[in-house]
Amino acid sequence: MPTETLRPNADGDKTEWLVFGSSNHYANVDEETANNDTDYNWVASTTVGEKRDLYHIPDTAIPEGSEINKITLYFVHRGTAFTDARCAGLIKTNGTEYRGGYKTSGTTYVVSTEEWVNNPATGDPWTLDEINALQIGIAGTRGVWYDEETGFFYYDNTRCTQVYVVIDYTLVVVVARPLINKPLVNPILVNIPCIRLCDLDFLRHFSRLNRSSGGYNLPISLRRR
Repeated sequence: MPTETLRPNADGDKTEWLVFGSSNHYANVDEETANNDTDYNWVASTTVGEKRDLYHIPDTAIPEGSEINKITLYFVHRGTAFTDARCAGLIKTNGTEYRGGYKTSGTTYVVSTEEWVNNPATGDPWTLDEINALQIGIAGTRGVWYDEETGFFYYDNTRCTQVYVVIDYTLVVVVARPLINKPLVNPILVNIPCIRLCDLDFLRHFSRLNRSSGGYNLPISLRRR
């Protein structure tokens, strides 16, 4: 199936993560190839609770009439010291935010995905208008590790360096077939009151009228739909 990849092109309705690189949140995660720690958005080890970032995307170039099979959100993230589940894919559609499950971040960057076959707001397949209005992003928390020997909790930073969405679709092509295979050359108007379905076989086999009988040379090609 064909796919289309859309990347952030503007900040969305939420910009709760900290930034490193650009002051624009989307610009730190919009690269075609992840550039790791060159620029990223992040959640500090001192931050309590979940933080969310949303980004606008360009309008889709998928042709009208195509069927959207699913959307898949990709996000590249890591922790700075510990390995735990702390990052989740986030979208906003029809005015509501929807978060996927938390994915495990290691101390090196990992690629995680979240998939939505249908629009979670409607339960129906995605439409092109809904794709155009879609915001994508990430939700996350600081990392946490519990030391059983000391009984202390330790925290680290969370980083996200790339976010994008892939639209999987089916191209629907509508082909109109003419009723008559070939146009008539120099057509002659003939007054035929009615042609019944039972007459089609006769017309198919005897498509030329005989001049000797007073008729015209009229090529006829008929085909049932």
